[in-house]
Amino acid sequence: MKKRVISLALLVLMLLSVTVQATTKATFATPVLTFDGKTALCCVEVSADRTTDKIDITASLWRGSTCLATWTESGYEYVCLNESKDVSIRGVTYTLKADVTVNGKALPQFETSAKCPLN
Repeated sequence: MKKRVISLALLVLMLLSVTVQATTKATFATPVLTFDGKTALCCVEVSADRTTDKIDITASLWRGSTCLATWTESGYEYVCLNESKDVSIRGVTYTLKADVTVNGKALPQFETSAKCPLN
């Protein structure tokens, strides 16, 4: 009887361990910058570990040292910021920067650059 209880307890612990491992994921942030003609399409996706993790995103679009627009978005566990901005100059490289905090802790700044096509 004692062996059965111990075996059952070990089985339950193993199942709980597998469940916890299967539901754990890493925090990630992905900035994407594309163009539709003269419109910059700016997207920042952030996913955190738990449903209770508070995410704050501040994203900004830059042409050289000039900030063209800034946006913010907040939420829990998964946040997707999608914004657009008309740009006046084609053939120039633009940069999307994203500052992200999860539960008040800042992640390293994320950024991506893309050239606005001439046509």
